[in-house]
Amino acid sequence: TDFGDMSASTDELGFMSSNTRAVIAGGSGGGGSFRNTLEYVTIASTGNVTDFGDMTAAKAFLMGASSSTKGFILGGYTGSADVNTIETITFSTTGDATDFGDLSAVSRSGSANTSGHAAVQNESYFAPAAMGLIAGANVSGDAAGYQTTIQYLNLASTGNTAMFGDLNEGSVSQAGLGSATRGVFALGGTDGDESVDDTIEFSVFATKGKATDFGNLSVARYQLSGTSNATIGLFGGGWVSGSVNTIDKITIASEGNATDHGDLTQQRR
Repeated sequence: TDFGDMSASTDELGFMSSNTRAVIAGGSGGGGSFRNTLEYVTIASTGNVTDFGDMTAAKAFLMGASSSTKGFILGGYTGSADVNTIETITFSTTGDATDFGDLSAVSRSGSANTSGHAAVQNESYFAPAAMGLIAGANVSGDAAGYQTTIQYLNLASTGNTAMFGDLNEGSVSQAGLGSATRGVFALGGTDGDESVDDTIEFSVFATKGKATDFGNLSVARYQLSGTSNATIGLFGGGWVSGSVNTIDKITIASEGNATDHGDLTQQRR
């Protein structure tokens, strides 16, 4: 249904939003003209745009991205050149965009997003009282199939898994363990070079999103196992160029490298 109007006919613009405001940046007005305008609407009530401020330059073919508090205007075309600029606004206070930094190369007509946007935050019913996390795995015969996906299960009721987040690298033959608040993953074999890895990452059960670096194993390996009590996690065994008997120890609540805990009675994976 009709919501309202922008101040002028525009294409190739950038778009950002918070929970309450949608902001339209720049664009081409036709005939070779480019706009530096920032305009906004309040999402909860229909109506025409209101002036928000100005970008640092008139440009079109923009990319827009949003967190819950800030909007970002990336790249674009000024009418004479593509640019690599990144500008930012704060949704709660109107005003001109300010410089944030630069892209690694000039760019236009792409897409952008952020993990901090309200649309990708936890659902109102999240998190379940008891949760299991399932991470990584291989869906083909080579590193192209190594998965970053972290899924979760509500352990209190039957049902399928749902998306939780991602590891920072695709991995296979890893080990997992957990406390009441954290799930911890030793990545095992990773897709960077299809070799053994010593990386440990963790997720907080209460917050979806990308896993965070925890530290490193004492020995890079895959096909290892993990177990834990409420506070201490152990990673045992695995394969390097052969089976190993190493047992590593971590304190789940505090990030850091694993330390030696002892040895298995024999080398195994």
